[in-house]
Amino acid sequence: MDRDINIFIIYTSDDNDIMLRLLRHLRPLKELHDVSIWHDDPIYTGQQWQPQIESRLNDADIFLLLISDAYMHSEFINQVEFKRVIDRYKEGKSKVIPILIENCPWDIDFRSDDYNFNLKELQVLPEREKPIADWASLDEVLDSITAAVASVIASLIDEKDQGESEKNIEVSPANADGLDRMEINSNEEREADSIAEEENRILEEAEAQIKVEEEKKIREAVDSKRRAEENKLKEEANRPQIHIEANRKDEETHEDKNKKLKKRVVVGSLIAVFAIVGIWFFSLFNSDSEKNTPPLRKENPVDVRDSSALSENEIDSVGVEESISKLGIGASYDGGIVFSISSDRKTGKIVSPRDAGPMSWKNAMKIHEQLGEGWRLPTLDELKTMHQTIGQGATNSGQFTDELYWSATSYDEYQARLLRFRDGNASYHYNRAVEQRKFRVRAVRDFSR
Repeated sequence: MDRDINIFIIYTSDDNDIMLRLLRHLRPLKELHDVSIWHDDPIYTGQQWQPQIESRLNDADIFLLLISDAYMHSEFINQVEFKRVIDRYKEGKSKVIPILIENCPWDIDFRSDDYNFNLKELQVLPEREKPIADWASLDEVLDSITAAVASVIASLIDEKDQGESEKNIEVSPANADGLDRMEINSNEEREADSIAEEENRILEEAEAQIKVEEEKKIREAVDSKRRAEENKLKEEANRPQIHIEANRKDEETHEDKNKKLKKRVVVGSLIAVFAIVGIWFFSLFNSDSEKNTPPLRKENPVDVRDSSALSENEIDSVGVEESISKLGIGASYDGGIVFSISSDRKTGKIVSPRDAGPMSWKNAMKIHEQLGEGWRLPTLDELKTMHQTIGQGATNSGQFTDELYWSATSYDEYQARLLRFRDGNASYHYNRAVEQRKFRVRAVRDFSR
């Protein structure tokens, strides 16, 4: 006969998606056994964990610990509640099953006054201690985890049945009142119905949340496609205007050159006329002395250059230097927003005017493939500077969201640092190799004169 089995899933809010997918795979176990699954108590980053119902820590037959980088760096593993879970395992009252979500430092020693403990002592899933993130098929690995959990449930049921038979408690019909038995049965039925309703409610909420997440992803994909099409149309619409502006500037330049040439011709003609008239008058009044006048000495030609005329390269150089010297924080320059300028105003940094992503850290490090050469993922210090100059730490002229942004700065061998622009919190760090870890990216580029 099947016995009630209580499963308590302990996980971080960052791993909610994986928890919901696992919950869907565990559902068939409810049809085979009387199983209750509790999962509405996530661990939040930087906060102490408290179960909604304290008694569940004492009533759980199986603890499923969803191990991730966020989990191993949470406050929970240092709390007395975590020790209570391990105490129940040590006393043989509960099974504890760690489920590895991603590569992280999980096989460490936990020390207490009573004993030293390591998760490697337990049955670690998936098989071969290969994290879920390293499997090609998510459904395949979740099916294998469900099968292992089902095996543990079956063993617990056998243990409970054996314990019941060893007690061999018999109730004499002569000592049992019929009405009392009916009332007990009625109470048990009501309690069973209440548990069933609660489980159905939990599953319905989980399915609703999964549906909401899927719809959100679909909407984001549609919006991304729509924005790409709009940008493409804008580029196509602006392209003729760009050509018109270029042609107009070429025509204006050509016209200016013609005007200057005509002006020089007129000036030269006037000089020549005045020279001829002067010679004529001179010859008219000085005809006698002209014979004795020695010939004029020919001067060597001198190449006189207009001091106001500069070469095109000189003009371009001066223009760039002047434009950079006039730049300020928050100004638009060369396709970005200025967020940092050196004290000598010879170098600076710009940030892309819009976000990329959310995307994995691996793709974030290749952001130049999307935006072009020179663009790169900013360091954590550069993110801090952005927050203080053009982010929420100032006027947010850079239009940053309140979410987390990847940086190129490492935290340790596995993790990269992030900054939350809502409040400038730079204490976040997540596994760089996990494709499911997707956060926003704001690329930067250096400039100089």
